[in-house]
Amino acid sequence: MSILKDSNKESGFTLVELAVVMTIIGLLVGGILKGQEIVENARLTATIAQIDAYRAAINTFFDKYDNLPGDLINAQNRLPDCDGTPVTNCYQGDGNNQVGIGFGATLADWPFETESQSMTSERIQLWVHLFKSDLINGITLTGNITWGESHPHAKLGVGGIDISHSMPFKDGVGAFRIQGRANFPANGDLITSAGADQVVSAYRLSAMDRKIDDGKGNIGFVQGSSPNRDGSCVNAATGVYQTDIAKFCVPFFEIGSGL
Repeated sequence: MSILKDSNKESGFTLVELAVVMTIIGLLVGGILKGQEIVENARLTATIAQIDAYRAAINTFFDKYDNLPGDLINAQNRLPDCDGTPVTNCYQGDGNNQVGIGFGATLADWPFETESQSMTSERIQLWVHLFKSDLINGITLTGNITWGESHPHAKLGVGGIDISHSMPFKDGVGAFRIQGRANFPANGDLITSAGADQVVSAYRLSAMDRKIDDGKGNIGFVQGSSPNRDGSCVNAATGVYQTDIAKFCVPFFEIGSGL
């Protein structure tokens, strides 16, 4: 006796099977998002360590030479392998207690920095002087102005770390800011052009600020500015990060106010 199958009977998933599939998809999506969060948090943690290392290096340099790196006026006499030629790519500063061109105390000033990038620039020589003093690594001094050669790579992601602008130091009081940058503008100037900024979400930068500073985006060691300067990163009046919607910030780290 044979059992005939009903060829018209349609097969499909049961509700239990669909629930299992949806659960698996949910776990995969959740795992991907969590993985992205872990990677970004790791980058922020690495960035904190990187900036702290630069702060320590600059303080050590200042204690040893009684001058800022990059601004050291007699660098060719005091630093090893520094002869003021393209062979060593090490040059002296002007000793005026600021790195590059000085500006005021707010981030609103920094887009107007117009000092051209060249190997003799104090803002590049800051990294050179620290490197020649064995206080940092991560650059090779080939004479090319690029990440990993004249400037350190950034732990935050693609791009590197650059000096944004400097406020004059006097009697050990003053500061300058460094920022993450994705690339250099094509003309070599430090005026920000499209695509030149390294950005991080306002939410993540806010978390970093709360972790190591005062949580205010317009004052302190950690600060932020929107790429197009429209105030969408930080409320200029209160310093509160705009984390309620998807906003991005250019991160700035103040160096030297404790020197």
